[in-house]
Amino acid sequence: MDLRFDTVIVGAGLAGACAARILARDRRVLLADAGDHDAASPAAVAALANPLMAQRARPGWRVIEAVAAYERLVRDLAPPDATALAGLLRPAATSVQAEEFAQVAEAWPDLAAWWSADEVRHRAGWIEAPHGALRVTRGGALSVPSLLESLRRNAAATGAECRGSWRLEGWDGDGSTALGTPSNRPLEPFEAVFRTDDGAVRVITRRLVLATGPGFDRLQTLRGVSLHRVKGQVVRVLPSWRPDALFPVSGRGYAAPMDDGTVVIGSSYEHDFDDSAPTLIQSRRLLARMVTALPWLRDAAIVSEAAGLRVTVPGRRTPMVGPLPGHPGVWMLTGLGSKGLLMAPYLAEELPGWLDRPDSLPHELRVVG
Repeated sequence: MDLRFDTVIVGAGLAGACAARILARDRRVLLADAGDHDAASPAAVAALANPLMAQRARPGWRVIEAVAAYERLVRDLAPPDATALAGLLRPAATSVQAEEFAQVAEAWPDLAAWWSADEVRHRAGWIEAPHGALRVTRGGALSVPSLLESLRRNAAATGAECRGSWRLEGWDGDGSTALGTPSNRPLEPFEAVFRTDDGAVRVITRRLVLATGPGFDRLQTLRGVSLHRVKGQVVRVLPSWRPDALFPVSGRGYAAPMDDGTVVIGSSYEHDFDDSAPTLIQSRRLLARMVTALPWLRDAAIVSEAAGLRVTVPGRRTPMVGPLPGHPGVWMLTGLGSKGLLMAPYLAEELPGWLDRPDSLPHELRVVG
């Protein structure tokens, strides 16, 4: 294998795999993954792309662009999930929230519609929504492991080299240009050092993109970067009966119907935890919470449970993208939290332009210590 690449991406979760798929179209790309069992993406089983997930359902940062990029990705890869573009339903928990949801539907008709309690009973009698519900018409739910497999396969078919069990140990040099040279001059090549099953491997590149998962602080250089781990657990259940014409639900967690008749329920948000493994107590808690909206889940049998660690950026709702201070050739692409499925496709589409023109990078994404 030629160990020279234009761009090396570390981490093959949603962010890294989406980025590799896009960048490989006109660059020589290496996608390297350590196979971290604590990472959130493979543990998610199924996840939502929800453009209106905030408590008051207000659209977040660049949500219109993000949901459009998600839809393009789904259509390009054609995953089999029937709910990938089905949108979702958010039952209002109180009359106050119902008023807020109705306002959102009026302000953002291209994203949602408001259903009164009577309309919910008529259109979706399988859900309890006495205060009405916000019908989010964009986004949906799909199997994250299946999507990751499709993304990596597509990246490889486009020309990316994909390597598993490659753990980044550091880098020699930082891609800096000589002092006083123009900022638009190409960065100097430097070496990324990996530990593999066959020993140490040194890869020459001009860009190292760290799509880091929960093991980010294994690198001394990243220990001062403002990132935080959040444990999220999901449980997959098999109800004794399931209504027809289901679509995903978001409220007191989320429920994603799967093609095999099961339902994936998530997700916990645990900031303090001793173990990254799933627990039966948390699975039962997730199921009990969702039964209030979907009473036909009451006697559902637990089929499997999984947990993973998301990476977030404390104090803000945007991910972290951009050059690591003092290392212009090393970029961060992380901190997507629970918005990975929604945001990763959009960030990947924008990344080539940002890499080529760092001054075009939005200020909201800056790397913070």
